[in-house]
Amino acid sequence: AHHQHDPAVRKPLLVYLDGSGAQSQFTRHDQAVGYGMFGLVGSIAAGGYHVVGIEKRGAVFGEAATPGSAQAASREYQEHATFDDRVGDACLLLATLLEEPTVDPTRVLLMGHSEGAGVAAGVAAREPRVTHVAFLSGTGPSQFFDLIVLRRKAMQKAGVPAEEIESSVGQLESDFRAILANPTSTDKLFMGHAYRRWASFGKRSAIDDMLASKCKLYLAHGSEDTNVSVESFDLTTVELLRAGRAGVTVRRFPGRDHSLRDPASTANS
Repeated sequence: AHHQHDPAVRKPLLVYLDGSGAQSQFTRHDQAVGYGMFGLVGSIAAGGYHVVGIEKRGAVFGEAATPGSAQAASREYQEHATFDDRVGDACLLLATLLEEPTVDPTRVLLMGHSEGAGVAAGVAAREPRVTHVAFLSGTGPSQFFDLIVLRRKAMQKAGVPAEEIESSVGQLESDFRAILANPTSTDKLFMGHAYRRWASFGKRSAIDDMLASKCKLYLAHGSEDTNVSVESFDLTTVELLRAGRAGVTVRRFPGRDHSLRDPASTANS
């Protein structure tokens, strides 16, 4: 027990990939350093894994920023907050760590949440040494699909007339066309992120990456997720079933939100 957190002990590897936004995975409290979800994963899993997190390029260590947003993010962050850069950085990390004698390469788990789930799927499609992926609250089809579904559901719930809803959905389509017409722009923003980031992730499908990978998959989603639609999750599971993808575990969590928590308990905490 005294050695469960010892980096010199040979153990499998767990890499945690966080969601979108320029926030650090660490926080400063006077002279102490705190942790977010990465710290929770580490505290639970460090007895059986070497647990590693990746700071996004351009994120400032210890700064919370606005979670999930790139407003006022550094130029470096805006340049590299793309699917290819995030996947490439994770693949480079894996290639380095799997050379370490204390890392057992026979079990390599990627745990991704939200945007990080799509990144995990992308890494697994490129890196055959990944043995397991935990795909948590992630978008299976394009993120553009999710934005349309979420917009329509929110407006329907608010009782907005059908004509106004469809006009709003049409505006989203126009926004997507503008993004794809300027796919490298770091100055134009849409919903808190640069066009460059949206074009990169909007053209991707994690479903395709999961079908291209050979690892075991664990998919989990909350039914009350308002960041990534449960319809997206259902489509993902159906497409994996339709393709005959083996090694897939699916978990739906009734009443849970994007963080797989009970929204009522979160509001009261």
